[in-house]
Amino acid sequence: LARGRQIEENFRVRKCVIYYYLTDGSIQVDEPKDTNSGIPQGAFLKRHLVPLSATGGDVTAIGPPSSRGGFVGIGQLRVGASLELYG
Repeated sequence: LARGRQIEENFRVRKCVIYYYLTDGSIQVDEPKDTNSGIPQGAFLKRHLVPLSATGGDVTAIGPPSSRGGFVGIGQLRVGASLELYG
């Protein structure tokens, strides 16, 4: 309770940085650290190849077939789009 009100948080928007490595197609997701936030921050997803099955099936492949394979590729990453990984 905070000042007589119950605080219920249904969801939280967390801004993350997605790194895509062209050399091997691996992905890394980090959240910039904010001092004294009280929330664990840093690496959300360590660098590795993310299988397409880990995206929940919502990813539309728009890249060339060689970039798709069985993993998330450059064709699935679009500016302003949502990307669900392991969720």
